[in-house]
Amino acid sequence: MPAGTRHGPLCRVALVGVTGRMGRALLRAAPGFPQLIVTGAIASPASLALGRDTGELTGSGRANLTVTSDLAAALAQADVVIDFSSADAIGATLAACRAAGRPLLLGTTGFAASLELQLEATAREIALLVAANTSVGAALLAALTRIAAKSLPESFDIDILDLHHRLKQDAPSGTALALGRAAAEARGLTPPTAAEALSRPEGPRPEGTIGFDRAGGR
Repeated sequence: MPAGTRHGPLCRVALVGVTGRMGRALLRAAPGFPQLIVTGAIASPASLALGRDTGELTGSGRANLTVTSDLAAALAQADVVIDFSSADAIGATLAACRAAGRPLLLGTTGFAASLELQLEATAREIALLVAANTSVGAALLAALTRIAAKSLPESFDIDILDLHHRLKQDAPSGTALALGRAAAEARGLTPPTAAEALSRPEGPRPEGTIGFDRAGGR
C-alpha cells in the first residue's frame, strides 16, 4: 500500500462501472477524500468511453486517469475494488478479484440467484461486501422495517413501493428486496426472490405476504 497522509494510510481503488450513475458519482466524490486514490476506471469492452479521461465523464477537468476495460491490469495497481456496473459483469469481476486477491465492495444489484454460489465461494477467499444500497439512510430504513414488522401484528400488511429514475434496470431494486428481506426475516417468513416479488396474481393478496409495487421514474 502507498505511503499515508496526515489523514491516514492511502488506499488505491479500482472502480468498475465508471460510466454509470454511481460510477460517475464516485469519481466526483473521490477528490474529497485525501487518503483515497482512484487508480483504475473500468468500463465495458463495448463502452464508447474507453480511452477517455475520467474528468470528461464528470466534467471536472482532466484527471489523468483513462477509462479502460482491462480489469486485471487495474487490479494490479489497486488495494480494493468497488463495483457498480451491471449484473452481467459481476461474474467476471468476482473471478478477477479472487485471482488477484483483492477485496471487493459489490454494489451492483439485479443479479440472478444462480450467482449466490459464486458469491459464497468468493467470500471464502477474499473480503467481500455485497450491499444492495450503500447509504446510511437505507441501512437505517432496513433496521426500522425489521423493528416495525416484528412489533406489529401479522394482520398489518407490508407493501414496498419501489420508486426510481426511468433508467433503472432491475426491478424490484436491490434496496426494495433488502427491505422485503428485513421484513420477512422479522416475521419468520422466507424472503421473497426478485421473481416472486415481480409476480402479482389477480385478486386479493394472501395474508402474511409482502407486496411490491414499482412506481414510474423521476
